Amino acid sequence: MKKTTLTILVIVGILILIGFISSFSYQLGGKRGEEKIKTEYPIIELMKSKVIRSWNATATGEIVEISDRTLTLVSEGEILKIPIEEGARVGIFVAPEEEARPEWQEREFGDLKAGDKVDVFSRVKPTGELEGIGITILSQ
Repeated sequence: MKKTTLTILVIVGILILIGFISSFSYQLGGKRGEEKIKTEYPIIELMKSKVIRSWNATATGEIVEISDRTLTLVSEGEILKIPIEEGARVGIFVAPEEEARPEWQEREFGDLKAGDKVDVFSRVKPTGELEGIGITILSQ
């Protein structure tokens, strides 16, 4: 065979090999991409349920701002704003002088101040937003 014909066959063979490899890689990549886009997770279906009326969440952090009835909490560098419903319970557990169980003492929303560490008990509304339904002051 001539040298030119052999060179052309080698180049054509390499191009065909590159085509097969590219096609195979593309097919694998497409399958991986479909898995990443998948949005059918059980929690999403549960959140769409009309039977479940509320989801609960507890946010713990330090109050950095109070605006109207919205608390802004910070914890580990992350900030979260939580609107608090009008009838939300606010209180603190106080240890009695004797060795007994701590007692719950009611407080007012107005008693809260920046710097307080709190647990905010919230419900997740159907819109996905949090609404505070109770606040425990951890330290003042």
